[in-house]
Parts: sequence; structure tokens; C-alpha cells
Amino acid sequence: MSHSPPAGATPVCEAAQVQLDTGEKARIEFTPEQSSTTFKTPIVAITRATGTTYEIEADGTTRYEQSPVPPSEPNHLSQCFIPSVEFEDSLTVTIRNVGEQIRTYTAQVVGWEE
Repeated sequence: MSHSPPAGATPVCEAAQVQLDTGEKARIEFTPEQSSTTFKTPIVAITRATGTTYEIEADGTTRYEQSPVPPSEPNHLSQCFIPSVEFEDSLTVTIRNVGEQIRTYTAQVVGWEE
């Protein structure tokens, strides 16, 4: 089984950044750029910080349960989903700052549309 994009697929590398105060949460939504395509992402990277929880949903289905550890980090960009997470409408990353400091987070998806 190949985990690489097929010929003709459109590569995608998107990132978003949020700043959260203590007790705040953010929902970052990634959507396909092209209509009628499936977005496949083996990599979802989020800034790792103590006092934070992470969760990922694809088209409303939880694909990464709430956890104190992100699936990967932007400075590593490790493949964390085999097979790749697939979605047609949206991938939502939820970040909760349950710590005691204001923090800035980056969420990044790397994959392709086909």
C-alpha cells in the first residue's frame, strides 16, 4: 500500500496560528481547495505545549481522541496517520489551553487532494 500521492494529485501544505489565553479553546478548520475532491493527510502537526489538549475530527468523525500530546509537531512533520486521514468537507483541529500561560500554537496539515 502506497502512502504517497498519486500522479495528478494536488499537494497541500496549510498552516494556521492561534493565541490562547488560559482556559480558552480554538477550533481550526481546514477545507479542500478544490470542489469534489478528497483531501488526504498523513501529517497533522500542532505545537506541543504542557497544559494543552488536542483533538482532530474529519468530516465530523473523531480521528484523534482528546490527548495531552499532539499527533506530530511542526518542527518534525512526522507521518502520524496510516492510512492517511481522508475528508471531503473539513478537518477540524481543536486545541485547548488548560495551562496557566498564554500560548501561541501552530497547526499544520500536509497532504494532497485527489
